[in-house]
Amino acid sequence: MATLVGIALAIISAFIMIASGVIAFIRRGRTAKFYLVAWSFFLLGVLLYSLKSLGVLPDNQITRWTIQIGTAIEVVLLSLGLADRINSLSKSLRDNLRELSSVKAKIEESEKRFKEIFQGSEEVMLLLDENTRVINANRALTKQLGFRVSDLMGKPLEEFLYPVKGKKAGFNSLYLNEKFQELKITGNVGRFVLDFSQKYVKEPKDMYVRMQYIEFGDLREIFVTMASQLEDSIINYIDEERIEFTISNYLRNAELVSQKVTSNLGKHLSSIAQTEIRTSVREIIINAIEHGNLNIGFDEKSQALVEGNYLEFLQKRQEDPRYSRKVIKIEYVLTEEYVAYRITDEGKGFDHKQILSRSLESLNEAHEQHGRGIHMTKSVFDRVEYNDSGNQVRLIKYFRH
Repeated sequence: MATLVGIALAIISAFIMIASGVIAFIRRGRTAKFYLVAWSFFLLGVLLYSLKSLGVLPDNQITRWTIQIGTAIEVVLLSLGLADRINSLSKSLRDNLRELSSVKAKIEESEKRFKEIFQGSEEVMLLLDENTRVINANRALTKQLGFRVSDLMGKPLEEFLYPVKGKKAGFNSLYLNEKFQELKITGNVGRFVLDFSQKYVKEPKDMYVRMQYIEFGDLREIFVTMASQLEDSIINYIDEERIEFTISNYLRNAELVSQKVTSNLGKHLSSIAQTEIRTSVREIIINAIEHGNLNIGFDEKSQALVEGNYLEFLQKRQEDPRYSRKVIKIEYVLTEEYVAYRITDEGKGFDHKQILSRSLESLNEAHEQHGRGIHMTKSVFDRVEYNDSGNQVRLIKYFRH
């Protein structure tokens, strides 16, 4: 009875093994054919031995050893299957190594090309950390500004702005920090012009700055490019120029327009004076947008700046139906004798006489930020004239040839 049970279990096991081998073979398993053939020989030996035990086959030297013979053949075939599997894995490993070497070579070539582009660019290229400290720079830095990479490493970019003194001190630093804050909040590419120091020439140099975030996995850095302002040769042939602009209430428009309406002053003014005029015009346009069209009070702005949410506050005003359709009109005239600007907003105006009656020293003593831009503008232009309501200002600078 025990023999019959054992034979039955052996037959069931045989069918299971054969079925699993067939399934693996159908699924195109490479080693399935070795497994199937090997177990077939073993099971054949078991079957023959079982038939001998049941008396179906004669008892002789062959039928007594069919299980051992089947097992030996099975071991040989499984060894061949294992060897084939090892060869297959070795081949796959070699292919992967070749592919890895190829990818590594391509990465190294890409890195080489990037370094060639980075170092060979005529534009100054900087990498900053999120605290705006310089972590890398290209060779154009030395060509454009005279500094070596080691001069900037680990230092905030703000330290290399041209140190304007007097009434306009600190304005460029404030403007740069506002641009960094805007980049941090919006993530949009920033474009603007600022004056940077030169190591060996103690004069400012206008640089067109472009900055954006780049990401390396979890690491985020600020990529900055700076290109020197190129003088347009046609400037020398301009006798007179008149342009009118109508702009919406976005601060970037102040930057764009101030660049445009001062770009042709190089024929008549030094680069320092040209920069002062551009900065003043930009400040007046920003005042017209913020305090004119958007009706932002000085106290409101100061509070929003302290709370660190000024850009969100500004955006809400820009989207407010009461202010969103208001525009700024800028009129610009350039002649051989002077340059003039007239900037008009659609706001309620302000008491300009009260601000102009106070000195910059009294504003500093009171730690008041508002009014500084107007005083700076007054020190740059020969004439600064407001209309009665205070929503229009005319600026005139005479050329002294």
